[in-house]
Amino acid sequence: MVVQIHGSNFSNFVLAASPFFRSLIRRSFRSIDDVVVLADRLKPQVAGLVPDDRVWVVPNAVSTGTPWRPRPDRATCTFFFMGHLSVAKGFADLLRAVPLVLEAEPDARFEFAGEWVVDDRNIHSDERQAPVGRHQRLAAECSDLCSRFGSRVRLLGLVSGAAKDEAFERADVFVLPSYSEGLPMAILEAMEACLPLVVTPVGALPEILTSNTHGVFVEPGDVNALVSALLQLARDTGLRGRMGVANARLVRERFTPACVSTALRQCLEASVARHQTQR
Repeated sequence: MVVQIHGSNFSNFVLAASPFFRSLIRRSFRSIDDVVVLADRLKPQVAGLVPDDRVWVVPNAVSTGTPWRPRPDRATCTFFFMGHLSVAKGFADLLRAVPLVLEAEPDARFEFAGEWVVDDRNIHSDERQAPVGRHQRLAAECSDLCSRFGSRVRLLGLVSGAAKDEAFERADVFVLPSYSEGLPMAILEAMEACLPLVVTPVGALPEILTSNTHGVFVEPGDVNALVSALLQLARDTGLRGRMGVANARLVRERFTPACVSTALRQCLEASVARHQTQR
């Protein structure tokens, strides 16, 4: 049996489980032959549960069917966030950063796409005790910003298909200041669209991205650093263009369906060969 750990919180999940449930998890892993994770730095999630040589790295893939082109050199700068509208995704931090950026940079805009999350699970343990109504407060803050800044702040809701393509086309920078990630599809889609990034060094991102080449890293929760990164890219169209081109190239070199299927096939073939040898 081959299983995939898709996120980056499995080890925390095991540690937080009751002794009985941790024992059940360990017994379950005895029937698992190989585990797939999204990056080398995520292998420690299953340390002690499966042998190291049976942990495989297979990243997510993104379609690259359309030819990429450099982003237009626009005087305005639109920042695009796509993900759960939650604390875990850094949306609360981004909302705090928005007015500081817009007041300092008159030509900046923000667009948010996603759905509200009532129960934030992928956050630090000290955040889990927050009142249940957090998402209502975030929604109120977002609504206030939309009213205060008019067309410069837009909440798109869930987007897919042509609407998502159009949102990426309007964007100049993709921002996702998450507290926890594996290898987000939203990041890969933004890279495929030739966008520079403002992200946090969580999950697989520090392994696949180079700071100041593919984007700017900020620590989770550091709103001042987030504002500085957003302003830096808003004011430097040349840097945005170079990062976007680097991201489009990286996706086509490492994260196409063909690349990922090759890595997955190697894992499955090794698992089958091991079973045949043990017969």
